[in-house]
Amino acid sequence: SDVCSSDLYDGVPYSVTTYDDSSTTLPNIPLYASYYKDGRFTAIGNAILTSTDGYTWKETYLIPTDKEIELHGIMYVNIPNFEGYMTVGKQTTLSTLVTNELILISTDGVVWTNPLPSNLGTNGLLSIASDGTLIVVVGLNGQKDTSTNGANWAPQTTSGNPNLNQIVYANSLFVVVGDNGTIQTSSDGLSWTTQTSGTTENLYGVVYNDIDRSEEHTSELQSRLHL
Repeated sequence: SDVCSSDLYDGVPYSVTTYDDSSTTLPNIPLYASYYKDGRFTAIGNAILTSTDGYTWKETYLIPTDKEIELHGIMYVNIPNFEGYMTVGKQTTLSTLVTNELILISTDGVVWTNPLPSNLGTNGLLSIASDGTLIVVVGLNGQKDTSTNGANWAPQTTSGNPNLNQIVYANSLFVVVGDNGTIQTSSDGLSWTTQTSGTTENLYGVVYNDIDRSEEHTSELQSRLHL
């Protein structure tokens, strides 16, 4: 077992001990994100896996034989016209190599369906957020779509079309970060304002806490930027 210790941002030390992956039943596939709710872990990537103990995992979405999926964002959404899990990414048809955006929903985290009446576009989706009324998904080449029910989606405009890598909603504000130092904010998910980040590095994550408004992280600089 490995032992590692570090310091939280607020300076309070913590330690993590006894990492153990000797008994896991994970398939050898890329996984990009995970989520926990109501006693169930969900991992997403080139499949959707669930586990109740973190060791024994089961694939819960049957991928069509002529498709390949890559999922990056997952959350539990609770809005007036939809409540359940939602995961976003892309789907490639193997016979044509055509890629389309993919959104899957589930009311129980086990049975997943595709609610889209048609393809949104050819850009992959990377992240999802909701303010309790509206769902916003973002992705490659400036892709940004909104929905009030998870099935009908409206495209939003992104200046310059940079990759939008993550979106969060906190403190009554949507915040999106992306390539080339892109930071965009919106109070309603529909009208967006581009902020000055002070960097041209790619931004891959944003976190909100009660001490600092938000933090963006770049893999190149490993630095914190504050709005």
